[in-house]
This record gives sequence, C-alpha cells and structure tokens, in this order.
Amino acid sequence: MRKHPTDRMESKVKNVRFLGELTKFGICPPKVVLTCLQVLLRLFKGHSLDTACALLESCGRFLYRSADTHVRTKLLLDIMMKKKMALHLDERQIALVDNAFYYCNPPERQALQRKVRPPLHEFLRFLLYKDLSKTTVEGTLRLLRKMPWNDEEFVQYALKCFTRVWW
Repeated sequence: MRKHPTDRMESKVKNVRFLGELTKFGICPPKVVLTCLQVLLRLFKGHSLDTACALLESCGRFLYRSADTHVRTKLLLDIMMKKKMALHLDERQIALVDNAFYYCNPPERQALQRKVRPPLHEFLRFLLYKDLSKTTVEGTLRLLRKMPWNDEEFVQYALKCFTRVWW
C-alpha cells in the first residue's frame, strides 16, 4: 500500500481476496488479515477503502464468526462504520462499505414460518411440483387417480395446486 498508493488497484484487490481465501483455508493466520484490515482502515480513502471492502467480502464473515477473532473483527467493523459516517464518501463507496459490513454481520431476521399442511396435501404437492416429469407421467397419473376425489376440501386444494403451477 505504501509503495504504489494510487495505481494497480486490480492487483491489490486480487491480492487481498487471495489472502482472504488463504485465511479461510487456515493457511494464513487470521492475525495477518486483521492487521492488514487495521492498516487499510487507518487510511480509509480511495484505493484503501476498496481494498478493505474486498478483504471483508472475501473472509469477513469467517473472521466475524470465529470465536478467537470475533471481538477484534467486531471492533474493526465498528470503526469502519464510524469512519463511513464521519467522512464524506460518494454513493459507490457508501454502497461498498455497507455491502461489506452486512456481508460480515447480516441483520437479524425471523426464520420463515413453514406452513403446516396435512400429509395428503404435502403428497399432492410433491407429486405435482417435484416428482412430475416427462418420464414419470404414467406413475404420477396412477397415483393421482387413487386420491380421495370425493372429499370437497381435497378437491379444492388440488384445484388450487393445478392452477398455480408456478410454485
């Protein structure tokens, strides 16, 4: 970073991505990457900002989720967000910093609630949406004929499944 502060941006990004991959595979110690990130955050403008974001996108989540590097990574991410607020960055740089931060530390969200369906409805969905293909048409039709077509609730659900094929 000190030798060529303004040129060779692509090679810098490639090098930090490679360093991040080496860290994830356990070849490079995490201490080296965290030190590099600390140096990049100290400068935090121009190419160093792009390089720091590339480093975080390559191994930031790994460092954030590891027990031995979590505290230091969290501290560096907090510093990065404070510098983002303090400096006047353009839209591209703000987007880079936000993407890197949220890649490392995604926001909390609720798990999707799965609908609880009766086993017969689940089996119908399996037949129509997963099992049905050009080679399994005969077997699927044979199983569909065995369904309880005199049950009004099942007929309504089957009609709904037949008409909404994009699921």
